[in-house]
Amino acid sequence: MAAQVGGVEPTSLRERKKAHTRRSLIEASQRLFLEQGFAATTLEQVAEAVDVNVKTLLRYFPTKPDLALALEQQTLDRFCSELADPGRRLGVVEFYCDFVRGLAADWVDERWADRLAYLLLLDSEPTVAARSLVILRGYEDALAAEISGEISSPADFDLYAHAVAAMLVNGMNAIIRRWSAAPQDIDLIAALDALRDFCLLEFPTRTAATRLASTRLVATRLAATRLARRADRGRSPSKTPTRDRRIG
Repeated sequence: MAAQVGGVEPTSLRERKKAHTRRSLIEASQRLFLEQGFAATTLEQVAEAVDVNVKTLLRYFPTKPDLALALEQQTLDRFCSELADPGRRLGVVEFYCDFVRGLAADWVDERWADRLAYLLLLDSEPTVAARSLVILRGYEDALAAEISGEISSPADFDLYAHAVAAMLVNGMNAIIRRWSAAPQDIDLIAALDALRDFCLLEFPTRTAATRLASTRLVATRLAATRLARRADRGRSPSKTPTRDRRIG
């Protein structure tokens, strides 16, 4: 995936140089991390490989985990931009699943062995794993905001939106982690498609879920009314004995 600056292709000479430096730092760091290990690789070595000083590297990436996960953060930024696009045609759940499926297709078709090795490397380093959780939370928050927006409800208070978003993100991540540990045992694309189909069936958008719940409530009330009417028809009217009243 080509590096981008702020989600927009750089146009000026200065921006192109910055994008080239950023891309070179990412490529050099990933190569060194795989060759030497994350802990053994220093920022000085990465900077030297790109012929810049460490201060320049830190302007692009404040920490080593940020550098290790630069492409992941870049992918999250692109996802958030596309998700918020007013012209998006797919629903939130389907859009996210298709987005991840597209990434997975690239992993399977292009240098998948290197991708697997890098995923395993990231999992083995606590500081990188912690930074990875922050990125996953970014996906969850973006999804929850869009799901909640379908009913004009604040995402911070919409439990349904956050529950669906968490299930999506963690479900996809679980499949990818399982695949990275044993790629020969899992058809990655088929597993992601199965999760997508499950989510679309079991976790509709809030608007659809609310409509379904309203329909069920109306049906329940109608059924209760019918039962009450049948009970009334089956009940005999009580007869109160009358007394003769004589006026003396």
